Amino acid sequence: MGDDMEIELLAKSSSGDPYHVRFRSDEGKLSISCTCQAGKFRKPCKHVVALLGGDASMLYDRAQATQLAGLREWAQGRRLASLFSELNAARIAAEEANSQFKKAKTKVEKAMRGGFEDYMRAES
Repeated sequence: MGDDMEIELLAKSSSGDPYHVRFRSDEGKLSISCTCQAGKFRKPCKHVVALLGGDASMLYDRAQATQLAGLREWAQGRRLASLFSELNAARIAAEEANSQFKKAKTKVEKAMRGGFEDYMRAES
């Protein structure tokens, strides 16, 4: 692929209907869009991140695997894939931290409801 390219891929969604994810580069200007809710607000959604990372499991239509490979190659040549990979790693870390937060919060709530001494005896 040269500097200019345009690829539209179909991404899986929880509703069953695919999202349309479009990557376009024209004269050095990059435009990425997705029809999902986050994409409508021009946020880097999980569909864009996964597809730029080459995640074929996100494809709604497996026949687009060749286009996905071309996109991945194009993005790697511009270091774009590494930026989105970094973003994805941060998203995963944030989700894990949020999960730990919720578990800790649940423990505090249990301790407050049952009395701290009762809670400590139950935990030991």
